[in-house]
Amino acid sequence: DNKEQIDQLPIGSGPYQLKEYQVNDLIRLERHPNYWNSPAKMEQVVFDISHRGTGTLAKLLRNECDVLSSPISSQIPIIQEDENLELTATPANNVSFIAINTETPALRDPRVRQALNLAINRQNILDSVYYGTGTLAYTLLPPNSWAYQKDSAKIRYDRNYALALLREAG
Repeated sequence: DNKEQIDQLPIGSGPYQLKEYQVNDLIRLERHPNYWNSPAKMEQVVFDISHRGTGTLAKLLRNECDVLSSPISSQIPIIQEDENLELTATPANNVSFIAINTETPALRDPRVRQALNLAINRQNILDSVYYGTGTLAYTLLPPNSWAYQKDSAKIRYDRNYALALLREAG
């Protein structure tokens, strides 16, 4: 009945057990003394869940932590330029998208929606916002998903055609 207890009293059989949990700050795991297999190599593992943005990178640069997971896109050049750090990129199963409210009178016309779609320079967004670390997606499923359809239509950036469609739509 007390759903909050799951955060404080988790049950597991892995090599680590919960030692400390501070909401929106950290999770500290310690080596599980009764683990059935060989003991974990590290005595403890601490996860910073503070969402402090640049603070987590600062900890990495000061050797206060060993790993930074999912850095902010703007931090990637800093990490790449530091010879003491190694950046490893792996495909994620998330997609950024723009939803359009088709109940708005101006957006009811499919030509207007198509024009908006053609007017988005996806590669420019990928390069400037994600620092080239992502992959262009043309559906709600990312390209590394087993259900992704490789033959999906690829929407190209075409500003002139977008303007022509808007003129046609009035």
